[in-house]
Amino acid sequence: MSELVKRSLLSSLISESSAYTHFYDLEKLLNQGESFALLPLQPLYLSLKHTSQELVAEVLPKLSSEQRSLLMDLDIWFKDDLDIEAFSFWPSVYHACSDDETKREFIKSEYFLFFLKSRVNVYTFDVEDPQYPDHDNYFLTEDNLLLIEYDENFPMVMEVKNLIRLLYSELGVEEAYVWLFKMVSDTHSHMQEELYYHKKERLRDFGVIDYYEALEVLGAFSSRGSLESYILGKRPLTGTLDQDMKNQALHRSTVVPFREGLDSIHQELEKLDDGKRQDFLRFNFVRLVNASLVAKHAINQGTVAINKVGSATRSYLNLGYEYIRDFLSEKKMHLEHGVFSYFEFTDCYRVGQSLVQLERQALKKELKQKGFLGDEESFLGESWSKFLDYAFMDVPEILRQNSRYMAIENFDDFKQWQTQIAHLVGQLPYISILHRNFKRLEEEGLLNDNFYLNYSVRDIDFEAIILSSLMNFSLGHYGDENASKMGLSVAELREFVVHFAESGEKGNFFSSENEKLSESIEAFVQKFSLDKFPRDYFLSLLKQHLDNHDFAELADDDFRHIGGPILLIS
Repeated sequence: MSELVKRSLLSSLISESSAYTHFYDLEKLLNQGESFALLPLQPLYLSLKHTSQELVAEVLPKLSSEQRSLLMDLDIWFKDDLDIEAFSFWPSVYHACSDDETKREFIKSEYFLFFLKSRVNVYTFDVEDPQYPDHDNYFLTEDNLLLIEYDENFPMVMEVKNLIRLLYSELGVEEAYVWLFKMVSDTHSHMQEELYYHKKERLRDFGVIDYYEALEVLGAFSSRGSLESYILGKRPLTGTLDQDMKNQALHRSTVVPFREGLDSIHQELEKLDDGKRQDFLRFNFVRLVNASLVAKHAINQGTVAINKVGSATRSYLNLGYEYIRDFLSEKKMHLEHGVFSYFEFTDCYRVGQSLVQLERQALKKELKQKGFLGDEESFLGESWSKFLDYAFMDVPEILRQNSRYMAIENFDDFKQWQTQIAHLVGQLPYISILHRNFKRLEEEGLLNDNFYLNYSVRDIDFEAIILSSLMNFSLGHYGDENASKMGLSVAELREFVVHFAESGEKGNFFSSENEKLSESIEAFVQKFSLDKFPRDYFLSLLKQHLDNHDFAELADDDFRHIGGPILLIS
């Protein structure tokens, strides 16, 4: 087995990308006399994207005609619409280009014609009966047969004049007139549709698919059953690649997120010993990265956007791979040469994204049924509201031991996230009942801002109510004349802290080691049938809201700034 295979094809591709940063880096890779046509498309595009117009104009003649078209294909489309503002860069570049042959190619292209169609008006002009606009924003072609009208803020008048003059010089008066008149006769939508079709076909062989194909390739499965059926029915399919496909690589900025966190995938890839399969998977990885960038419109938005999409792609790729591996193991299905002898990177990504999307759909359904989608979500309290915010990010984030939310990276993270969702869903019926009762009291005017020291009625949430209930229960207030009150006094909060908080440094009052507190929480859970609430949920609320206060030093009035339990005005 070669050293390349031992490193895994993905390691080699990522390592190779470090040579693709600036255009001069790519140029140095070519041996004396070698064609620039050998340069991979995506690194070429991104290395030129943020350089000067002068450098791009200098480079254009060195590229093949196909490469020049592909660069525009990548740059000027948003979904299936042309971004005319982005397109404006290219006529300026071609105008600045010193090579006449390269200029001629552009002015005779459908792209130049469509640019004119989008930015200027073209009218036939009769010298014997001249009809001029009532402004000065126009010029006549050299044959005086066409009038070109443009907006007063159009910044490229000189460039367009010169390019049209070159067109007449190149094609002759008659052919240039016919070519430009095509703008008058063809509809804008028809011209754009043709350009889009040709652009899509050109890019596909270079590992770039259009927006709608990207959504299809990366789209989630409709159900867990269809996902599992796909895995069980998967058969290896290794397509034949031409040399252009084999030459494709990735710009350094697009693989930075993949440099770490994929150890298990690298190890799995080392099981492959089929060179054709390795080439196919390499191209498939290029296609995956490009598809994810296209789907999020990030390929021409800069390094930050590219890095964000890459990080999400890595997470879903790793999650999908680990799920497929474990699922096949559970089904006693052994693949001699590993998961990637059957599955592609795009498969793994799709499975990973599907797992997350299906969980989100189920969670949304539960939230909607219980009335907590939209504004009412805030009643769930800070902890669950924050959890939901992070659950619906590009990649869900979970709370780590260092109290930071970080993206799901693997199947173990996903299962932890699933468990947290299950806890929330299990609690929703109880919270929903409490929410309805709270709203009823509010509507009946039985709640008033003047009752509470640290809350207005609209800000009271489930966490505040459940903490107040736990403290009142722990202090023995349930069953006496104060049983129905919603909240506790500052004196009662101080009493709770004295009885149930550990003495010690500020910031470490409440601990799972505290037996007295644990027993009180357990009794509270049993009394009110809160079996869907993990015991550490209540402990985490106490720590979150009360751990950072030195109650011995606080004046009574300072408690108006403390969250957590509802404090009553004495």
